[in-house]
Amino acid sequence: MNKAAFFSLVDKCLSGECNEQEEKVIEEFCEGMQHKSQWTLGAQKEKRLRILSHIHSKLNGDDQVEKPILEEEKRAALFQYVAVLILFLALGVPVLYVTLQFVGVPQQSIITLAGERKTVTLPDGSVVQMNAESTLTFPEKFTGKSREVILSGESFFEIKKDSKRPFSIDTEQLRTTVLGTSFNIKANEGAAVEVTVATGRVQVATRDEKENGESETLIASPKQQIVWDGRSRKLFKKEVELESYLSWKEDVFFFENTPLQEVIRQLEKRYAVDLILIDDALLHCKITGKYKNEGLKNILEGLRFINGIEYHIETPKKITINGKPCQ
Repeated sequence: MNKAAFFSLVDKCLSGECNEQEEKVIEEFCEGMQHKSQWTLGAQKEKRLRILSHIHSKLNGDDQVEKPILEEEKRAALFQYVAVLILFLALGVPVLYVTLQFVGVPQQSIITLAGERKTVTLPDGSVVQMNAESTLTFPEKFTGKSREVILSGESFFEIKKDSKRPFSIDTEQLRTTVLGTSFNIKANEGAAVEVTVATGRVQVATRDEKENGESETLIASPKQQIVWDGRSRKLFKKEVELESYLSWKEDVFFFENTPLQEVIRQLEKRYAVDLILIDDALLHCKITGKYKNEGLKNILEGLRFINGIEYHIETPKKITINGKPCQ
Protein backbone atom coordinates (compact mmCIF):
# COMPACT_ATOMS: atom_id res chain seq x y z
CA MET A 1 0.00 0.00 0.00
CA ASN A 2 1.38 3.41 -0.89
CA LYS A 3 1.08 6.54 1.23
CA ALA A 4 -1.87 7.97 -0.70
CA ALA A 5 -3.88 4.76 -0.38
CA PHE A 6 -3.11 4.52 3.33
CA PHE A 7 -4.30 8.04 4.10
CA SER A 8 -7.35 7.56 1.92
CA LEU A 9 -8.32 4.55 4.00
CA VAL A 10 -7.62 6.42 7.22
CA ASP A 11 -9.89 9.27 6.10
CA LYS A 12 -12.62 6.73 5.46
CA CYS A 13 -12.23 5.25 8.92
CA LEU A 14 -12.15 8.66 10.60
CA SER A 15 -15.51 9.30 8.94
CA GLY A 16 -16.85 6.11 10.51
CA GLU A 17 -17.34 4.40 7.16
CA CYS A 18 -14.78 1.59 7.25
CA ASN A 19 -15.49 -1.96 8.35
CA GLU A 20 -13.56 -4.30 10.65
CA GLN A 21 -11.55 -5.71 7.76
CA GLU A 22 -10.38 -2.22 6.72
CA GLU A 23 -9.47 -1.41 10.32
CA LYS A 24 -7.37 -4.58 10.35
CA VAL A 25 -5.64 -3.45 7.15
CA ILE A 26 -4.55 -0.24 8.93
CA GLU A 27 -3.30 -2.19 11.92
CA GLU A 28 -1.31 -4.68 9.84
CA PHE A 29 0.12 -1.99 7.59
CA CYS A 30 1.31 0.11 10.56
CA GLU A 31 2.77 -2.96 12.22
CA GLY A 32 4.67 -3.81 9.04
CA MET A 33 6.11 -0.32 8.73
CA GLN A 34 8.58 -0.99 11.54
CA HIS A 35 10.18 -3.68 9.36
CA LYS A 36 10.05 -1.88 6.02
CA SER A 37 11.34 1.45 4.79
CA GLN A 38 8.52 2.14 2.37
CA TRP A 39 8.34 5.85 3.19
CA THR A 40 11.94 6.38 4.36
CA LEU A 41 11.00 7.63 7.82
CA GLY A 42 14.49 7.18 9.28
CA ALA A 43 15.76 5.12 12.19
CA GLN A 44 14.71 7.57 14.88
CA LYS A 45 11.18 7.74 13.50
CA GLU A 46 10.52 4.03 13.04
CA LYS A 47 8.29 4.01 16.14
CA ARG A 48 5.86 6.49 14.60
CA LEU A 49 3.51 4.05 12.96
CA ARG A 50 4.16 1.31 15.50
CA ILE A 51 2.03 3.31 17.95
CA LEU A 52 -1.16 2.38 16.13
CA SER A 53 -0.64 -1.35 16.34
CA HIS A 54 0.06 -1.14 20.09
CA ILE A 55 -3.03 0.96 20.67
CA HIS A 56 -5.16 -1.31 18.51
CA SER A 57 -3.98 -4.36 20.49
CA LYS A 58 -4.73 -2.61 23.77
CA LEU A 59 -8.16 -1.48 22.68
CA ASN A 60 -9.02 -4.93 21.34
CA GLY A 61 -7.68 -7.08 24.15
CA ASP A 62 -9.00 -10.31 25.60
CA ASP A 63 -11.61 -8.67 27.84
CA GLN A 64 -15.00 -8.68 26.20
CA VAL A 65 -17.07 -5.51 26.63
CA GLU A 66 -20.77 -6.20 26.84
CA LYS A 67 -22.09 -2.71 26.24
CA PRO A 68 -22.03 -1.77 22.50
CA ILE A 69 -21.49 1.90 23.33
CA LEU A 70 -18.12 1.08 24.93
CA GLU A 71 -17.01 -0.66 21.74
CA GLU A 72 -17.73 2.55 19.83
CA GLU A 73 -15.76 4.52 22.41
CA LYS A 74 -12.79 2.22 21.92
CA ARG A 75 -12.98 2.64 18.15
CA ALA A 76 -13.20 6.43 18.51
CA ALA A 77 -10.14 6.42 20.79
CA LEU A 78 -8.14 4.41 18.26
CA PHE A 79 -8.83 6.80 15.41
CA GLN A 80 -8.21 9.81 17.62
CA TYR A 81 -4.62 8.57 17.77
CA VAL A 82 -4.61 7.97 14.02
CA ALA A 83 -5.60 11.61 13.51
CA VAL A 84 -2.81 12.84 15.79
CA LEU A 85 -0.32 10.59 14.01
CA ILE A 86 -1.31 11.98 10.61
CA LEU A 87 -0.92 15.54 11.89
CA PHE A 88 2.58 14.82 13.20
CA LEU A 89 3.61 13.07 9.99
CA ALA A 90 2.36 15.98 7.90
CA LEU A 91 4.28 18.52 10.01
CA GLY A 92 7.43 16.40 10.16
CA VAL A 93 7.24 16.30 13.97
CA PRO A 94 8.75 13.19 15.59
CA VAL A 95 5.99 11.00 17.01
CA LEU A 96 7.15 9.63 20.32
CA TYR A 97 6.11 6.37 21.92
CA VAL A 98 2.72 6.93 23.59
CA THR A 99 2.31 4.99 26.84
CA LEU A 100 -0.76 2.82 26.82
CA GLN A 101 -2.25 4.27 30.01
CA PHE A 102 -3.12 7.33 27.88
CA VAL A 103 -5.59 5.28 25.86
CA GLY A 104 -9.12 6.52 26.45
CA VAL A 105 -7.95 9.82 27.99
CA PRO A 106 -8.44 12.83 25.68
CA GLN A 107 -5.09 14.33 24.67
CA GLN A 108 -3.97 17.79 23.62
CA SER A 109 -0.95 18.55 21.44
CA ILE A 110 0.44 22.07 21.47
CA ILE A 111 2.78 22.84 18.56
CA THR A 112 5.06 25.85 18.06
CA LEU A 113 6.41 26.69 14.63
CA ALA A 114 9.68 28.45 13.74
CA GLY A 115 9.64 31.97 15.16
CA GLU A 116 6.90 31.10 17.64
CA ARG A 117 6.87 30.55 21.42
CA LYS A 118 4.03 29.65 23.74
CA THR A 119 3.34 29.40 27.47
CA VAL A 120 1.08 26.52 28.46
CA THR A 121 -0.59 25.87 31.81
CA LEU A 122 -1.11 22.15 32.41
CA PRO A 123 -4.16 20.64 34.17
CA ASP A 124 -2.29 20.47 37.51
CA GLY A 125 -1.23 24.14 37.36
CA SER A 126 2.33 23.45 36.17
CA VAL A 127 3.60 25.97 33.61
CA VAL A 128 5.57 25.15 30.45
CA GLN A 129 7.37 27.72 28.29
CA MET A 130 7.75 26.23 24.82
CA ASN A 131 10.53 27.28 22.48
CA ALA A 132 10.06 27.37 18.72
CA GLU A 133 9.66 24.14 16.73
CA SER A 134 8.43 22.11 19.69
CA THR A 135 5.51 19.82 20.45
CA LEU A 136 3.98 19.11 23.85
CA THR A 137 1.35 16.40 24.29
CA PHE A 138 -0.58 15.96 27.56
CA PRO A 139 -3.95 14.67 28.81
CA GLU A 140 -6.86 17.03 29.39
CA LYS A 141 -6.82 15.80 32.99
CA PHE A 142 -4.12 13.99 34.98
CA THR A 143 -5.52 10.77 36.41
CA GLY A 144 -4.00 7.97 38.44
CA LYS A 145 -0.83 8.11 40.50
CA SER A 146 1.37 10.00 38.03
CA ARG A 147 1.41 13.02 35.70
CA GLU A 148 2.89 12.30 32.29
CA VAL A 149 3.53 14.42 29.20
CA ILE A 150 5.47 13.96 25.94
CA LEU A 151 7.93 16.51 24.52
CA SER A 152 9.68 17.00 21.21
CA GLY A 153 11.85 20.12 20.93
CA GLU A 154 12.71 22.46 23.81
CA SER A 155 10.68 23.67 26.78
CA PHE A 156 11.20 25.05 30.29
CA PHE A 157 9.05 23.38 32.96
CA GLU A 158 7.91 24.81 36.28
CA ILE A 159 6.25 21.86 37.97
CA LYS A 160 3.67 22.26 40.72
CA LYS A 161 4.68 20.12 43.67
CA ASP A 162 2.62 17.02 44.38
CA SER A 163 4.41 14.48 46.57
CA LYS A 164 1.82 11.80 45.80
CA ARG A 165 1.99 12.12 42.01
CA PRO A 166 5.42 12.39 40.35
CA PHE A 167 5.64 14.32 37.08
CA SER A 168 7.34 12.68 34.08
CA ILE A 169 8.33 14.03 30.67
CA ASP A 170 9.00 11.51 27.90
CA THR A 171 11.23 12.33 24.96
CA GLU A 172 12.34 9.88 22.28
CA GLN A 173 15.35 8.77 24.32
CA LEU A 174 14.74 9.78 27.96
CA ARG A 175 12.23 9.93 30.77
CA THR A 176 12.67 12.84 33.21
CA THR A 177 10.86 12.51 36.56
CA VAL A 178 10.34 15.14 39.30
CA LEU A 179 8.01 15.99 42.18
CA GLY A 180 8.17 19.77 42.02
CA THR A 181 11.00 21.75 40.46
CA SER A 182 12.03 23.85 37.44
CA PHE A 183 14.24 22.71 34.60
CA ASN A 184 14.83 22.92 30.85
CA ILE A 185 14.67 20.02 28.40
CA LYS A 186 16.16 20.30 24.95
CA ALA A 187 15.30 17.28 22.81
CA ASN A 188 15.67 18.26 19.17
CA GLU A 189 15.63 15.41 16.69
CA GLY A 190 19.06 14.21 15.66
CA ALA A 191 20.87 16.04 18.48
CA ALA A 192 22.01 15.28 22.02
CA VAL A 193 19.28 15.59 24.66
CA GLU A 194 19.98 18.08 27.48
CA VAL A 195 18.16 18.33 30.82
CA THR A 196 19.28 21.46 32.73
CA VAL A 197 18.12 21.96 36.33
CA ALA A 198 17.28 25.42 37.71
CA THR A 199 15.71 24.43 41.05
CA GLY A 200 15.07 21.18 42.91
CA ARG A 201 16.25 17.73 41.87
CA VAL A 202 15.57 15.81 38.66
CA GLN A 203 15.90 12.13 37.83
CA VAL A 204 16.69 11.23 34.22
CA ALA A 205 16.50 7.67 32.90
CA THR A 206 17.10 6.23 29.45
CA ARG A 207 14.09 4.71 27.71
CA ASP A 208 16.19 1.95 26.13
CA GLU A 209 16.99 -0.81 28.60
CA LYS A 210 20.47 -2.28 28.97
CA GLU A 211 21.24 -5.97 28.51
CA ASN A 212 20.39 -6.57 32.19
CA GLY A 213 16.92 -5.10 31.65
CA GLU A 214 17.64 -1.90 33.62
CA SER A 215 17.69 1.71 32.45
CA GLU A 216 20.64 4.02 32.99
CA THR A 217 19.66 6.67 35.58
CA LEU A 218 21.25 9.90 36.85
CA ILE A 219 20.06 12.57 39.32
CA ALA A 220 20.84 16.27 38.87
CA SER A 221 20.64 19.27 41.21
CA PRO A 222 20.55 23.03 40.45
CA LYS A 223 23.20 24.24 37.99
CA GLN A 224 23.75 20.70 36.76
CA GLN A 225 22.94 19.24 33.38
CA ILE A 226 22.37 15.66 32.27
CA VAL A 227 23.18 14.94 28.63
CA TRP A 228 22.25 11.91 26.55
CA ASP A 229 24.85 11.35 23.83
CA GLY A 230 23.33 9.70 20.78
CA ARG A 231 26.64 8.29 19.56
CA SER A 232 27.66 6.51 22.75
CA ARG A 233 24.03 6.09 23.87
CA LYS A 234 25.09 7.01 27.40
CA LEU A 235 24.19 9.63 30.00
CA PHE A 236 26.68 11.99 31.62
CA LYS A 237 26.36 14.87 34.09
CA LYS A 238 28.20 18.18 34.27
CA GLU A 239 28.13 21.58 36.00
CA VAL A 240 26.84 24.45 33.83
CA GLU A 241 26.11 28.17 33.88
CA LEU A 242 22.32 28.41 33.70
CA GLU A 243 22.33 31.58 31.60
CA SER A 244 23.81 29.70 28.66
CA TYR A 245 20.88 27.30 28.53
CA LEU A 246 17.92 29.28 29.89
CA SER A 247 18.45 32.71 28.32
CA TRP A 248 16.12 31.88 25.40
CA LYS A 249 13.15 32.31 27.78
CA GLU A 250 13.99 36.02 28.10
CA ASP A 251 14.58 36.44 24.35
CA VAL A 252 18.34 36.51 24.89
CA PHE A 253 20.97 34.87 22.69
CA PHE A 254 23.98 33.92 24.82
CA PHE A 255 26.92 32.65 22.76
CA GLU A 256 30.19 31.52 24.32
CA ASN A 257 32.61 29.97 21.84
CA THR A 258 29.51 28.65 20.08
CA PRO A 259 30.09 27.09 16.64
CA LEU A 260 28.66 29.25 13.84
CA GLN A 261 26.56 26.31 12.67
CA GLU A 262 24.75 26.25 16.03
CA VAL A 263 24.34 30.04 15.98
CA ILE A 264 22.72 29.79 12.54
CA ARG A 265 20.41 27.01 13.75
CA GLN A 266 19.25 29.11 16.71
CA LEU A 267 18.67 32.21 14.56
CA GLU A 268 16.70 30.23 11.98
CA LYS A 269 14.55 28.76 14.73
CA ARG A 270 13.89 32.10 16.41
CA TYR A 271 13.26 34.27 13.33
CA ALA A 272 11.79 31.68 10.93
CA VAL A 273 14.29 32.39 8.15
CA ASP A 274 16.71 30.36 6.02
CA LEU A 275 20.36 31.28 6.63
CA ILE A 276 22.45 29.75 3.86
CA LEU A 277 26.18 29.31 4.48
CA ILE A 278 28.12 29.88 1.26
CA ASP A 279 31.53 28.68 2.48
CA ASP A 280 31.64 25.62 4.76
CA ALA A 281 35.03 26.80 6.05
CA LEU A 282 33.07 29.24 8.21
CA LEU A 283 31.76 26.32 10.24
CA HIS A 284 35.02 26.48 12.23
CA CYS A 285 34.17 29.97 13.49
CA LYS A 286 33.39 30.30 17.20
CA ILE A 287 30.99 33.04 18.24
CA THR A 288 30.93 34.83 21.60
CA GLY A 289 28.37 37.49 22.41
CA LYS A 290 25.10 38.36 24.11
CA TYR A 291 22.09 39.80 22.29
CA LYS A 292 18.97 40.74 24.21
CA ASN A 293 15.69 41.61 22.48
CA GLU A 294 17.59 42.27 19.24
CA GLY A 295 16.22 42.01 15.72
CA LEU A 296 17.88 39.59 13.32
CA LYS A 297 19.54 42.36 11.29
CA ASN A 298 21.16 43.84 14.42
CA ILE A 299 22.56 40.44 15.36
CA LEU A 300 23.95 39.89 11.86
CA GLU A 301 25.54 43.35 11.99
CA GLY A 302 27.16 42.38 15.27
CA LEU A 303 28.57 39.21 13.73
CA ARG A 304 29.88 41.23 10.78
CA PHE A 305 31.56 43.83 13.00
CA ILE A 306 33.10 41.43 15.53
CA ASN A 307 33.72 38.30 13.48
CA GLY A 308 33.98 39.61 9.92
CA ILE A 309 31.02 37.50 8.80
CA GLU A 310 29.19 39.03 5.84
CA TYR A 311 25.54 38.56 4.98
CA HIS A 312 23.21 39.40 2.10
CA ILE A 313 19.43 39.56 2.37
CA GLU A 314 18.14 37.77 -0.74
CA THR A 315 14.48 37.85 0.37
CA PRO A 316 12.81 38.55 3.73
CA LYS A 317 13.04 34.81 4.46
CA LYS A 318 16.36 33.97 2.79
CA ILE A 319 19.77 35.31 3.83
CA THR A 320 23.19 34.15 2.60
CA ILE A 321 26.21 34.08 4.95
CA ASN A 322 29.80 34.46 3.74
CA GLY A 323 33.17 35.80 4.84
CA LYS A 324 36.79 34.86 5.49
CA PRO A 325 37.39 31.41 7.05
CA CYS A 326 38.20 31.47 10.76
CA GLN A 327 41.53 30.20 11.98
